[in-house]
Amino acid sequence: MPDQDHPDFQPPAFEPLILHLRRLPDPRQPGKVRYPVDEILLVLLCAAMSGTTDFTEIARFGQKRLDWLRNLLPFRGGVPAHDTYRRLCSLLDPVAFAGVLTAWTGQLARRLARDGGDGLRQVAVDGKTLRSTARSTVADTLHHLGAWSVREGLAIGLAEVGDHDNEGSALPAFLDLLDLKGCLVTLDAGGLYAPVAAKVIERGGHFLIALKDNQPTLAETARVLFGGPDGPSPDALPSHTTVDGRRGRSETRRHQLLAAGDLLADIGLAEKWPELRSFGRVERVRRTPENVTREVAYFITSLPETDLAGFTEATRGHWHIENRLHHVLDVTFREDACRSVARRVASNLAVLRRITMNLLRVHEPERSVKSKRWDCVLDPAYLETVLRASAL
Repeated sequence: MPDQDHPDFQPPAFEPLILHLRRLPDPRQPGKVRYPVDEILLVLLCAAMSGTTDFTEIARFGQKRLDWLRNLLPFRGGVPAHDTYRRLCSLLDPVAFAGVLTAWTGQLARRLARDGGDGLRQVAVDGKTLRSTARSTVADTLHHLGAWSVREGLAIGLAEVGDHDNEGSALPAFLDLLDLKGCLVTLDAGGLYAPVAAKVIERGGHFLIALKDNQPTLAETARVLFGGPDGPSPDALPSHTTVDGRRGRSETRRHQLLAAGDLLADIGLAEKWPELRSFGRVERVRRTPENVTREVAYFITSLPETDLAGFTEATRGHWHIENRLHHVLDVTFREDACRSVARRVASNLAVLRRITMNLLRVHEPERSVKSKRWDCVLDPAYLETVLRASAL
């Protein structure tokens, strides 16, 4: 692996998505392959961009658009029937397919980052359950870890959490797959484990993790630090306040960041959390015509206490993985309504949706994914424009 810290290191040139797809191992018997993997996956992508991941509808899409598809790839054998799409998705290795997502989107994010802002690039990591895969027991439900590049608005990674794992135990291996150099990785309390923080640092990034009572000593330390009987009042500490509101509702958020100093040594956790530099506090006050609510959240981070602006931006930015990824997958792509029973098919379709969403987001980023999908249905030329921007 090239040394990214070497002064002569150059990141790999951007490669279109189709080249990554061609490198996927074909799980079918070589002598019986009529339809190449890249052609089948291109039909799957184009159909998903046009509004469907139902295999019967995908086959019909391919038949209706065959002449147009031949402008993109040869399709010498035509397009397959619906069971061929399903069979390939049941045979394709989801780990290898997710590797395409990570490799291609990693290059794409770096390309877009050159035109973005300065500072650390935020990567939000969170889990998502495909609720339609639930059967008689919780263990049957398919659960994924996903990574979201906040500034670029791209899904950059996906991995299945095994039936006998939880998010915390699966996270280090997942983080190993991501390019985190120069990134601030944000996680909820499901990632509040020392090995997770250590892995982020090992990969060249910084961490910001929500703090709850699954680490009771750290949680109590934070509460005391920000207003315990022996500490200063939160009102006397440096803070950064933001206010949002509309339609008679408002939310005021006060952000504070304090150095951990010698506290970790005092509570015997300095060796376990060697890169923990600061504790954070966010107080949220929501006002509606009916009532006023207040909640306080605490965080640990490897950021210095002087980076209050970065802490403020990151705590808000983390919610993009819910609002711009999970919400769009469930509402626009109807992921939770996916009827695939086979876990491998469901996992591969989950990767397909994220690749599709990334393609749509890169082109005309100011427009909604839903409206661009409708344009792909109405106008094959628009669909080709979106594809040629990053895929072909």
